[in-house]
Parts: sequence; C-alpha cells; structure tokens
Amino acid sequence: MTSVEEVGARHISHIELLGLLRGKGHGKAKWHSAFEVLQARRKVEEHIEHLFDFVALEGLTDAEIGALVSGLYR
Repeated sequence: MTSVEEVGARHISHIELLGLLRGKGHGKAKWHSAFEVLQARRKVEEHIEHLFDFVALEGLTDAEIGALVSGLYR
C-alpha cells in the first residue's frame, strides 16, 4: 500500500481543518460565503472529517491522480 506522503500529498488533520473553517475560512479554506464555510465546519465536526491535500500534485492528469488515490485505498 502506498502512503499519502509517498505520492506527495499532505494530511490535513481534523483539528487543523476545524481551525481553517472559521468565519469566511482561513488559508486554503478561505471562501466568499461564511455560511458555506459554517456548513463545511458542521460536516467536519459531525463526521470527524480529515483531508488529504493533493495540491502538490498539480502537474498530474486527473487519471494519474485517480490511480494514485485508488492505490491509497486498496
């Protein structure tokens, strides 16, 4: 199994995500609607969500990223 770090992605923890989802959002979570950010925060709180940040892989095609992600969840 390939790890997230091996493919160049970064894990965003539950705590970090909650910190980004305040007001109109902060950092990469900044958004024009505070209401939509609040809705996202509620989902994160309810489901104890966390994310993988694949921004560093921006040079890859969707198919290549899809193959990497499927490899992470096998």
